Amino acid sequence: MALRADVLFAFDKATLSDKATAILDEAVTETRERADPDKPPVLIEGHTDSKGSGTYNQRLSVERAEAVRDYLAAKLGDGYTYEAEGRGEDEPIARNEKRDGGDDPEGRARNRRVEISYTIRRDRPDTTVTTGTATDVRGSTRRPAPYRADAGPVVGSLDRPRSGGGRLRVDVHPFYRDGAYVVAVFDVASVEDHHIPIPEPFKGFAHTFSAASDYGAFILVDPETEARYHPLRMHAEFVENSVFALDKGEVNRSYAYYPAPADDVTSVTLEAAGLGEVKDVPVS
Repeated sequence: MALRADVLFAFDKATLSDKATAILDEAVTETRERADPDKPPVLIEGHTDSKGSGTYNQRLSVERAEAVRDYLAAKLGDGYTYEAEGRGEDEPIARNEKRDGGDDPEGRARNRRVEISYTIRRDRPDTTVTTGTATDVRGSTRRPAPYRADAGPVVGSLDRPRSGGGRLRVDVHPFYRDGAYVVAVFDVASVEDHHIPIPEPFKGFAHTFSAASDYGAFILVDPETEARYHPLRMHAEFVENSVFALDKGEVNRSYAYYPAPADDVTSVTLEAAGLGEVKDVPVS
């Protein structure tokens, strides 16, 4: 799990903030339920953006990882083995700078993070997992999906001029199930000669739950029950790729996770605020 450092720490600090407690308590609960203490360690890794010297960022990333480790250890006890490591600025998950060399505050914010990883227990106590078709419930649980190098054919597209100039096209590929979730696959392409610093309609969506999601305007709808599924959030982060600034001809492939509908749902409608909808998107 990846936790935003901006939520856990004040700027340039390694002391946990007042807001950190609620986030870390959720991480403690999840770790207790899922981590296998017989297959250590619980690994805590700190990451920074590229501002400042490499030496400073390395030290800060270590100190932040150690602060989170100490909190987890105090709550979880000595039944687990903990390791804290700092990666500094060496493993970014987003751009620190835009393509034109300018600062990218959103990218840097994503890079400032603390990641917690561990081996998941195969058999968790007091947990019953039900598989198979269950038409009286919406969700389902299946095996994790294997890696897919091929996104499959384009099953529909959304194409509309952007306010202020430029145009984006969203190509939709078949969706697939991954455990208890559905993975939605999109290609976002800039089709006009216009630099788009913040592509629409992905930013500024006002729904209470998914306002911070890059794909918050993309809703999956079960055509039979009309149940609506919003992007999946794990703690403070949404499980999705970011939407980057695009120049003409560039394509951003993204994967966004949603709660899975019932097992017998084989297709959904994708509703995109401001763009329209794509019906009969396959779900395999």
